[in-house]
Amino acid sequence: MISRRARAAGALAVGVRFARAQEWGKASRRRSYAPCRPRSWPWRAEASRQGGRRALLGRGVAALRLRQMTTESQVWLGVAKSHEVVGAGHRARLDQLLQPSCAVAVAVAQEARVPPRCRRLGVVL
Repeated sequence: MISRRARAAGALAVGVRFARAQEWGKASRRRSYAPCRPRSWPWRAEASRQGGRRALLGRGVAALRLRQMTTESQVWLGVAKSHEVVGAGHRARLDQLLQPSCAVAVAVAQEARVPPRCRRLGVVL
């Protein structure tokens, strides 16, 4: 306990703090924990309620983000599928262009059968 004389003399702040800490330590040893609990209980209950609200809001935000990400991924999946279709069309067109057509193949085959002498004369068989 801090004496009146020490208070009046303006004891050093560190000493006063140390003395107060000792006082509080003695007081807490004298009292049990039970009487302290009801005073702090409403604050703790309110804090837990607020925490629950925050958790619900956090879950709501997380659910909203999940929905947004799901729709965005579905959009990108659709884009990828359309690109696959376009790519398949391009591949088919390139295959058509790169493969000799039937008419060209027939003409080449017929020309191969025509003797060189007739080719020079321009005779069509």
